[in-house]
Amino acid sequence: MAAGNKVVVISRHNRIVEHFLIRIRDENRQKHKPEFRQTLEILGRFIGYEIAKMLDYQVVDVRTPLGIATMHRLNENLVIIGVLRAAIPFQEGISKVLQEASLGFIASYRRYSPDHLSFVAETSYVSIPEVTGTTVILADPMIATGSCILDALNHVLKAGVPSKVIIAGVIASEQAIERLSGINDISNIFVCAVDPEINQQGYIAVSYTHLRAHE
Repeated sequence: MAAGNKVVVISRHNRIVEHFLIRIRDENRQKHKPEFRQTLEILGRFIGYEIAKMLDYQVVDVRTPLGIATMHRLNENLVIIGVLRAAIPFQEGISKVLQEASLGFIASYRRYSPDHLSFVAETSYVSIPEVTGTTVILADPMIATGSCILDALNHVLKAGVPSKVIIAGVIASEQAIERLSGINDISNIFVCAVDPEINQQGYIAVSYTHLRAHE
């Protein structure tokens, strides 16, 4: 996988992320919907912390009861756009770290051929704020082929000219990472884990969860 520094896989340097990924991968625990949604939110926070490390900050002086403290304040306008539907708790987790961000939503889905072996990504709903000059974070928990992310990206670029676009996911395939890392409009990709392959239907083979409708 020759994606270079553009891709950050956070489970590789923070093993607690794998602890929470077990809840997402385990076929029995997937049945517990409240825990599943809560885990997506927790993983969103981990992703939010990692994204925060590469954002721009401004040095400011803050008056405290005891004097002046020199600190760093976020100096970017952020927009977090969730690719519906499973992205909602994941997006919420990211936004709890990056609390100044505006929120948007894009409902993107797969329309399959009659034999269910090929598909095209289509969008049924778009609601996004002003994106020109902002850092846009596209949040989609399961990125198997990258098609729905690219469909969402097209809608973002039609709406304005962001200063940069960041992709955020829980699990991505190597194929999707290769595909997305070659897109010039994408600045960085943050995921919790990368799986080696997708199956014939375009789903991540070792992570075939009820997130499978997202890719």
